[in-house]
Formats: sequence, C-alpha cells, structure tokens
Amino acid sequence: MSRLNNFHPNINFTHEKSPSFVNFLDVSVKKVDNRLETDLYCKPTDCHQFLHFNSAHPFHIKKSIVYSQGLRIKRLCSSPLVFQKHLDNLKNWFYKRGYPQKVVDTQLKRVAEQSPTELFERTE
Repeated sequence: MSRLNNFHPNINFTHEKSPSFVNFLDVSVKKVDNRLETDLYCKPTDCHQFLHFNSAHPFHIKKSIVYSQGLRIKRLCSSPLVFQKHLDNLKNWFYKRGYPQKVVDTQLKRVAEQSPTELFERTE
C-alpha cells in the first residue's frame, strides 16, 4: 500500500482486511454461518448522481436507467429484505434527481416481478 500511495501525491489508496467479508467493485460478499451472502456495496464517496430527469436525453433512456439500476441491485442482493431496503433508497435518489414517482415506481415494479432465474438471462 505504501508503494501505491507514493505513486502520486493526490492519489491515496485504501483497503480493508477481514476474514468474514470482502468488498469488490459494487458487491459485498460476507461469510455467514458457512454460506456466502451478497449485498450492494457503495463507496463512501458515492453521491448517486444519476442522470437528471430534466436532461435532454430521450425518455426511454431515463426509464432504462431506473430499470437497470433496480435490476443491478436485485442481482447483487441475496436477501429479499436487504434488496427492498436498497430499492427504497434507490427510489429516493431518483426522486431527488427529478424523476416522477410514476416512472420510478413502474420501472422498479418490473424489477420486483423478475424471478431469480430471469435475472441472469441474456436479452438480445
């Protein structure tokens, strides 16, 4: 770590060590009672600045962002209760970015209706 942190004065690397969990990219993997559980991991600096609804992007793009972020969380969370907690947070982040409640609720309802087997199927 010291060698990495000496590379550039404005870049500071950190890491965490634990025998029971690891955070990698956007997933946290924990060892609980001899099994693995997964959860969404957000860095402390993540400010959830999704595309603002008033941007000049097409409407289908805005709907797709809500849907894809919900799908990402559902794929990452092994617990339905934890998934619901993150979904509630996601709703609030989109509301703060100007998304209408109907758009957010409709797209996240589609996510909630996905079965576990459908979550990882490829769509072309």
